[in-house]
Amino acid sequence: MKEVGPRAEKAGMSLGLESYLSAKANLELLDRIGSPAVEVYYDVGNSTDKGYDIYSEIRQLWARICEFHVKDGNYLLGQGRIDVKKVRAATDDIGYRGWMHRDQLSNSPIPIRFLPT
Repeated sequence: MKEVGPRAEKAGMSLGLESYLSAKANLELLDRIGSPAVEVYYDVGNSTDKGYDIYSEIRQLWARICEFHVKDGNYLLGQGRIDVKKVRAATDDIGYRGWMHRDQLSNSPIPIRFLPT
């Protein structure tokens, strides 16, 4: 990433890293990489799986998030572990106005055709 970050900057691109790292570890990694073109592609489901406080982490990572994955394991959004209203409040607090991609586990017992639109 230290090598490709500057090339992405020159090309006007952003490289989003999706991981299971905590906000603190993500910030440390981004600081070591040292390129504003390398950002966090934050996945609220991954972070919830690891037991992180996603609402606090969103606020900690605010300027370093390029996009979001929004999923909650085998639950429909709003019917599981993640309070989507609190996610929205956190993204509003940081002024985020980018993409939020709905993600669904492929082994989910909930058929996609039954998901609300």
